[in-house]
Amino acid sequence: MKSKETFHETVKRVEDGKTVVGVLLSNSPLVAWVMEDDYARIVSTYGISSWFLNSSGNGYSYVRIVHNGNNVQVARLVLGDHRKANVRLHDRNPCNLRRSNLYFGRARGGGERVRNKEPKANHLGSGLRISVGDSHA
Repeated sequence: MKSKETFHETVKRVEDGKTVVGVLLSNSPLVAWVMEDDYARIVSTYGISSWFLNSSGNGYSYVRIVHNGNNVQVARLVLGDHRKANVRLHDRNPCNLRRSNLYFGRARGGGERVRNKEPKANHLGSGLRISVGDSHA
């Protein structure tokens, strides 16, 4: 879903002595939470654009912004852009973008294919067994 808005609203609160910024998502009643220093770094680099919830199509949702016509995952901006690694969430909440909740999963991309742990069986026929000799004649 493309967002035409170029701004977002925020709220702030203090947790454990640190300020956390809540960004209201443009397409959802949810709020994405990020530490104030990470928020300031993202805004200084990417500007005040709309933050929105975007589904990957395989059961996962991500908070993203549009930058230069591309959807950019905010979690990657918080951790640093490691394009060959998946960003994972400890609590699986796509709106909890605090650095302590994010980590890099298994590396992918760059031509690497996801493979099953077990190789596929090599089936050379239909599985139908035909006896060679007629032993019951």
